[in-house]
Amino acid sequence: MSKTTNATTIATTNSALSLKAKQFTNGNTEGIELYFSAKPDYKVIGDLKKHGFRWHSQKECWFRRVDANVLKYVASLNQSINGAKAPKATAKAQPKAESKAKAQTSKKSEKKSDVNAELLKEVERLQKLIAEQNAVIAKILEK
Repeated sequence: MSKTTNATTIATTNSALSLKAKQFTNGNTEGIELYFSAKPDYKVIGDLKKHGFRWHSQKECWFRRVDANVLKYVASLNQSINGAKAPKATAKAQPKAESKAKAQTSKKSEKKSDVNAELLKEVERLQKLIAEQNAVIAKILEK
C-alpha cells in the first residue's frame, strides 16, 4: 500500500487511448505509476518492460522507481500517444529527487555525529566509573 505524499499527475487524452502518470513518494522511495484507459498495444507493453516497468495487477497500472531516464521516457511516451508536448511537471521532478537525496545524506551525517557525541559521553562516563573503582580497590589494598 503506497502513501502518496508528493504526487504529480500527467493526463493525456486520445480517442483510442489515454495515459495518466502519477508520481508518488512512499517512504524513501519515489515511484511513478502509469494508468492507461485501455490495454496498450504489445509494442508499448514491450517498451514499458524494457524501461523497467512492471505490471501491478491490483492497481492495474505499470510502475517503477523514478530516475531521470524514466521521466524522459514517460514524456516521450506521452508525446507519442498524443503528440502532446512533454509536461513541465516531469522536468521539475528530478531536482526534487536530487534535493531529497542531499537532504537524506545530510540527515544521515547529522545522525552519525549525534551518535558519535553520545558514544563519547558514554566513554567518558565509563572512564570516570573505572577511575572511581580503581580508587576503591587501591584503598582496600592499602588496608
